[in-house]
Amino acid sequence: MWPSPGQRAPDATSAGAGTRHGRTIIPLSGPAALERYLPRGRRPHLAPDGTLRLLANENPLGLSEAARQAVIDNIEHGNRYPGEWAAELVPLLAEARGVKPENLLLGAGSTEILQVSVQALAAPGMPLIVADPTFEDVTDYQQPLSYDLIRVPLDFRYAHDIGRMRQVVQEHGNRAVVYFCNPNNPTGTLTPSSEIDRWIQDAPETVFFIMDEAYFELVEDPSYWSALKWIEDRPNVLVVRTFSKIYGMAGMRLGYGMAHPDTASYLRSFVSQNSTTVVSLAAGVASLRDEAHIRRSIAVNNESRGI
Repeated sequence: MWPSPGQRAPDATSAGAGTRHGRTIIPLSGPAALERYLPRGRRPHLAPDGTLRLLANENPLGLSEAARQAVIDNIEHGNRYPGEWAAELVPLLAEARGVKPENLLLGAGSTEILQVSVQALAAPGMPLIVADPTFEDVTDYQQPLSYDLIRVPLDFRYAHDIGRMRQVVQEHGNRAVVYFCNPNNPTGTLTPSSEIDRWIQDAPETVFFIMDEAYFELVEDPSYWSALKWIEDRPNVLVVRTFSKIYGMAGMRLGYGMAHPDTASYLRSFVSQNSTTVVSLAAGVASLRDEAHIRRSIAVNNESRGI
C-alpha cells in the first residue's frame, strides 16, 4: 500500500512503472484483501469515492483495535488538559526506545518536531542542507527564517550524496543544519547508515543533524540502523519519529524527538504547550502495547510491495 521505504533505488533497467528489480510488483488486490489483516467485521477505511488512498503513505489498516478503544474510553476526558496522559506515555515510550524520559520531546506529529528544530536552530546565514528531492516540510518551515537553503541532489543510487553535502558544509565553515530523511521520502530509498555515522563521528558540534526516521519500523535492510546511538554523547543529533506510519495514527497527530537531554530541554521550549491531545496520547499508549498491530502493518506493507 505504501511506497517501498527501506529499499535501495532500482537501477535504470528495472525502474519502469509496475516493476522492481526486474520483476512485476503484485499489489494487494484492493480493499477486500486488506480485510485479512483486520478484525472480523471491520472494513478498510476508503475515500468517499470508494477507493483506497495511496498518495500520503498512510497506514491502510488504521488504528489498532486497542488504540481505537483507548480513544473511545478517553474521549470523555476531552475537557481535560493532556498533562497526565503525557506523563503516562513518556516513560513507556522511553522504555520502548531504550532512552530516558529526559531524552524525549513530544509534538503534534513528527512535523511539529521538525518545525521546532528548524526554528530553534535558526541563525543569520545558517546553511540548511537538504537532499533533493526529500520530504518538503523542513524546507517549508525555514522560509520565514534567515537560513541559507542549499539543496543537494541525490546521488546515482538515489541516496543522500554525503560527499557533496560534507563539502558544502566545509565551504560554510563547518557550521550548518543538515536534514536526513532516511529512508527518504518520496524516493523510498536508503542511505547506508555507516556513511552517515562516519560524518557524525567526524563533525564538530556546530554541525547539527536532524535525522527523520519516520519509516524506521518498516526497514529490514541490514545496512540501515537508527542514529539513536549518538544522542547520549552528541548534543548535535536529533532523531525524529512518528506514530503516523507503523501505528496508523496520521490523523491523531502524535510524534516525538529523541536527543541529548540538554538538546531535548532546549527544543521543548519551542514546542506549543499542550499540542498533543488526551485521545492521541491514550492511543499512543495503547499502540505501543499492541505488538500484533505492528506485525500486521509490516505484513500488509510487504505484501503490497510484492515481497
